[in-house]
Amino acid sequence: MAGDVGKEDGPSWISWLTPFGWIQHIHLYGDQGWWIFVLFAGVVAAFVATALALSARRDLGSGLLPTRPGRAAAGRWLRGPLGLAWRLQRGSLVAWTLGFAALGGVLGGIAEGGIEVIRDNPKLEVVVQRLGGSSGIADTYFAAIMGLLGLVAAGYAIGAALRLKSEETSGRAEPVLAASVSRQRWTASHLAFAILGPAVLLGAAGIAAGLAYGLSKGDVGGALPSVLAQAMVQLPAVWVLVGVSAALFGLLPQLVASVGWAALAGCVMLEEFGRPLQLSKRILDLSPFAHVPKLPADDVFAAPLVWLTMIAAALIATGLLGLRRRDVL
Repeated sequence: MAGDVGKEDGPSWISWLTPFGWIQHIHLYGDQGWWIFVLFAGVVAAFVATALALSARRDLGSGLLPTRPGRAAAGRWLRGPLGLAWRLQRGSLVAWTLGFAALGGVLGGIAEGGIEVIRDNPKLEVVVQRLGGSSGIADTYFAAIMGLLGLVAAGYAIGAALRLKSEETSGRAEPVLAASVSRQRWTASHLAFAILGPAVLLGAAGIAAGLAYGLSKGDVGGALPSVLAQAMVQLPAVWVLVGVSAALFGLLPQLVASVGWAALAGCVMLEEFGRPLQLSKRILDLSPFAHVPKLPADDVFAAPLVWLTMIAAALIATGLLGLRRRDVL
């Protein structure tokens, strides 16, 4: 995206850093660059040859680098369930945070160009307004992209909550629960990342996008708070999906993965295709993201956000109560 926008007044070479950009340079309906297909074949062949060479040198079931022995005794942070959850979840949280920050920076940096494209295309402007509200083009643009990032953050949150299921089925939860750690403490330690993790992701994206857009406009103080608010307002809707996963883990653990991801897929379908297909409001309201205000165009009422938070809390509490009654694998 940054490479396409920068063709006229920026670094267009960025588009060559991704194979998706190579496709654009083939120019099927213009001066075809068929030699790019040779580039695809060469890169694939190089990766395959590298994989074969590396697999021939490593031990089966091990890696190229030797495994380092761990400490003889656990550190202070690993002496409780929250510290263990942090050790298990930190890699994905850091990676997702960096990805959200980078994506937010790119989307904020190309906002000026994207806004000009939307303003010059009335049909595209109508589509974006359906996604992000009916305020100014810039506010509509950021409301739309932050709504999309909210759905992506919900994917991280569900994955973090599903770590409970993988820990249980793999048998790693058993030695933890065999000690003095209660089921509720163990569950809450992982749910903490499912609840707080999306806040970190959306905060990183909102800050990066607000800074990039503010710097391009020369008004960081005016752009950053608005963009950050548009990102953080997605949290209550994300928490509802966390609550669905938590309730299923406590009551019907065999369905937690399939139903949890299906709920997210349903939200994506309703948010992205519901309004263009002119579905009824009752159907659209099934998605928790339908109740999130499109800042700053919509009047902000606390009631929908409070209700979403309360629903999420009730679902999580239901899951914790159900876990007390069921057998743990």
